[in-house]
Amino acid sequence: MLSVDTSAWINWYRGGILQTVLATGWRLCSSEFVFAELMSISPELLESAEVWKRALTGEEVEALDRLATTYRRVSVADLSALYVALVERFILITDDGPLREAARQEGVICHGTLWILDELVQGGWMDCERACMALHEMLNAGARFPRTAVLSLRKRWSCP
Repeated sequence: MLSVDTSAWINWYRGGILQTVLATGWRLCSSEFVFAELMSISPELLESAEVWKRALTGEEVEALDRLATTYRRVSVADLSALYVALVERFILITDDGPLREAARQEGVICHGTLWILDELVQGGWMDCERACMALHEMLNAGARFPRTAVLSLRKRWSCP
């Protein structure tokens, strides 16, 4: 299962791949805190695609607060995605650098949108041309991905 943070949802939406990701059948989860941050994405759309909206108990919110004192550069909503991945043993999906570093320190497997795009291509849900367009749209909308990883994928997918 994949615990998805706010940055990934937003990049998927801006890149026009949200519906494709939801159609894969991948088991996706986000905390109630992440859901609350998604202004441009309909919660009903995510719920109809069976994205698990993970509520946190009072004790879990206290544990989240403790994480927040350790990782001050990460928002509480994004830390909640890490917390869910940690306690549920899910893979964390994020495009946020400080959150990726926190995941590494906590021993949580972490990937980002570039990995998701490549999985969509490798799984046959999207062709290379569409992946190139989606990547271009995300970058134009302000997504910040590692330059070397972007160049590598663009070369592999023969992007213009």
